Amino acid sequence: MRFIRFYVILMVGCAVLAGCAETGGSAADSANARKSVSAEITAKPTPLATAVTTTTTTAPTSAPEITPPPHLRTARATSSPEESTIPYETRLLASLPDKDVYLFSKYSADFDGVVLYIGKNSHAYNWIYMTPRGIEPRMAVADYDGDGTEELAVILYMGSGTGVSVEELHIVGMQDFSDHVFKDYVPQLMKAVQMKSEMKAGELAYKITTGGKTYSAKVNGYKADEFGKPRNTPLFGNIVGFSAEGGKLKAEFGLGVGFENFVEPQYYGAVNADVEYRAGQFVLTNFGYKEYPF
Repeated sequence: MRFIRFYVILMVGCAVLAGCAETGGSAADSANARKSVSAEITAKPTPLATAVTTTTTTAPTSAPEITPPPHLRTARATSSPEESTIPYETRLLASLPDKDVYLFSKYSADFDGVVLYIGKNSHAYNWIYMTPRGIEPRMAVADYDGDGTEELAVILYMGSGTGVSVEELHIVGMQDFSDHVFKDYVPQLMKAVQMKSEMKAGELAYKITTGGKTYSAKVNGYKADEFGKPRNTPLFGNIVGFSAEGGKLKAEFGLGVGFENFVEPQYYGAVNADVEYRAGQFVLTNFGYKEYPF
């Protein structure tokens, strides 16, 4: 009987040992495994913690945009009545509030220009109004043609670069939005200005005759071997400026001097003149000349 009890106890002990062997470890190994799992859970952040840390950014505040007066926001183009409200960038280029005149830039897939508002009417123009220099348009209102009705003068800076600075003058009818552009000034200048080179005491100078007067212009630093022969034909068109002040239109044109070895003209002075506007035509009068300061 005692033998039977011992045998049973022995068999049970062997079964327990066999079970431990199949599970690959002892009780101590189980404890170590529990510690490892616990450490792994502690080290990894929960999804909630991650969500909280990634939602703390704020969007930057944008600068306020310039908006037109209320009645300008729904004005229609007088040139295209079939179109809906004119889309335009909220960028005011120039304004005359006392005359209720506003000029806005306009850009779309098929148009790049401006929208001019006068009162509650508007008109779109495909004007070039800006260069990388960032000089904005200027406007003025006066009776430029003396017919008793005011016109709008718009001066656009539309050309810039090395040796280039060009403004464009528009006269716009304030009732019908008619647009007249001063383009034929070069032929007028070529008729009104004569130029002849001469050497004085080893220095090159030019005699410039215009407006019934003769002016002398020195060419500082002239070297015959470097510059080559001077040319006697004045060059215009690369430097053009306009002003509209006190009801008067004025212009200034850089007078270019050509040399045999230079591709680009050199500028030592400018021809200035008054601009008369009649029946959609521009005429230069009262010519003069001034040297550029050096």
